[in-house]
Amino acid sequence: GASGAVTHFVAIKADVSARRQAEEALSAAHRELAARVAEIESLNEQLRERAIRDPLTGLHNRRYFEETAGRDAARAVRTGEPLAVLVIDIDHFKTVNDKHGHAAGDLVLRVLAEILTAGVRDSDLVCRIGGEEFVVLLPGAAMEVAFERAEAVRAEFAATPIDPGDGSEIRSTVSVGVAVFRGEGESHEAALGRADAALYQAKRAGRNRVVAVADAPPSVV
Repeated sequence: GASGAVTHFVAIKADVSARRQAEEALSAAHRELAARVAEIESLNEQLRERAIRDPLTGLHNRRYFEETAGRDAARAVRTGEPLAVLVIDIDHFKTVNDKHGHAAGDLVLRVLAEILTAGVRDSDLVCRIGGEEFVVLLPGAAMEVAFERAEAVRAEFAATPIDPGDGSEIRSTVSVGVAVFRGEGESHEAALGRADAALYQAKRAGRNRVVAVADAPPSVV
């Protein structure tokens, strides 16, 4: 008005209910889609883990070993660092299963897996590659270090009593073969094969021992 007081309001209005409902519906659809994508990614990760994990021990399996060992071997060639491989097999495992049952055999496998993974470095790889056979990959470990690690595992497992829950006690042992990757010109499969050959030398020598094979004649403990 003439005195400056507000006497009326004039407004231009539009009904935006439909637009807001559409925006809210779109936002809800985005949230639902994001949830579905996260769920799918989680399922894919679970499937991936199941594909590369041994369900009994929780260790990685042969498939993952094959995926990883090649990369570690290539890195060893590139950096010049050593790469050791241990192949470990439980002695007379069939006898354990026959005498105490497969549940007891499974327990023996889990106990060995726990010993193998105790104190491992982030760079180490412990796998169960089948049956009672395990592989440990030790990037940066020279023969002396790998041999000491293998001997420590052998001694601890042999000294560990295992209770299968039937009033008996299982005392089991392992044989171990050790090899060091020779670098460029040798595949990781060849290094694994040399460690496997060393393992069978340990078996033939009486079991419950470590055999390390390099370019020189094998050493037996």
